[in-house]
Amino acid sequence: MVNRTFVGLLYISLAVPGLVCSVFSLKAISVHKVITVAAISGLYFCILLLNNVLAINRLLINCFPFMTQPDKIYLVSPVSVADSDEPVFIQLFSSVCWLVALIQFLFYLTPGAGLRFSLETFDWKYFDSDVNAVFQQIEPVISLGSTLFDMVCYSSIIAFMLRNKSQHRLERHSSLELRLVIISVISFAYQLAMIIPFQFGSYFIPDTPAAHLFYATSWLFFPAFHQIVLLVLNRDLRRRVMKDFVTSVN
Repeated sequence: MVNRTFVGLLYISLAVPGLVCSVFSLKAISVHKVITVAAISGLYFCILLLNNVLAINRLLINCFPFMTQPDKIYLVSPVSVADSDEPVFIQLFSSVCWLVALIQFLFYLTPGAGLRFSLETFDWKYFDSDVNAVFQQIEPVISLGSTLFDMVCYSSIIAFMLRNKSQHRLERHSSLELRLVIISVISFAYQLAMIIPFQFGSYFIPDTPAAHLFYATSWLFFPAFHQIVLLVLNRDLRRRVMKDFVTSVN
């Protein structure tokens, strides 16, 4: 099991991949830099897998509380599945996510495969190669499937919570769980803002300078906005900041 601090740190690591890759691309190419760039450029896809785990976790906690514990985020390590106390379904689901992430990382290490970050447009672009042509057909399918899965999970959660509210059957931890659901939905919105325009923007956004400006703005704005919102929603952090601020003022 991994706590929310780890999840937050992982999202922060996803906020600055373009800058890091740009720095590496300006230097002489070496093996360790190629591996580093491949790992960072592949991280954007891991957000799909992490959001899937968050979505199914919130769904089980809200709709099937007897299977889980409140205020928990289950993200099974592939080396600890046998010793884990998480539900079997979560173990299998998380293991599949880890496997897909590993396969994708190995693919990005393949010569001619992967993405490059454009300093001119602040946008990710696939390398022109036969290997990438195959992956470009697979990745949108996974992206769409992941997005639809999250949408079904969160729609079910919202419907379930609204029904409980109408029947006055709110649990004691409902306030905390609502905050966790909001955080998860914001992460899902981050996925929509970053992944969907990149994968499917050509279908509904014309190839114009305004479109490139939109891509650049989304890559620059949404990661920072996402992190700020998550920090604001963290009650413990707000209390700590207010305590330090009041102490320093007095």
